[in-house]
Amino acid sequence: METAGDVPETGHTDEALVERVRDCDGAAFDTLFGRYFARIYRFVKRRLGKPTDVEETVQEVFVDLFASLDGFRGEAPFAAWVLGLTRRVLARRFERERGADLPPSKLPQ
Repeated sequence: METAGDVPETGHTDEALVERVRDCDGAAFDTLFGRYFARIYRFVKRRLGKPTDVEETVQEVFVDLFASLDGFRGEAPFAAWVLGLTRRVLARRFERERGADLPPSKLPQ
């Protein structure tokens, strides 16, 4: 059975790919993207539903993932780290949407 951490077509663990991305290997990021896109998309779709919102949020997840890779320390599996990052992106989106309903005087400073 395949796991998210080791996919046969590349033979590289997620952690090894993260190290390669840190060394500016774009193909390694493409591999991580391929491994996680469907999982992240399904996770976000179950929470948002509207296709344009889902696509925007998934894009934001991958932008954050790329920008945050230096923060991955390997203390937990990469899949768990990606899921946590996805949850934080969703939480920010929900906060922005909730803030849009507030009058300007009630927005956080």
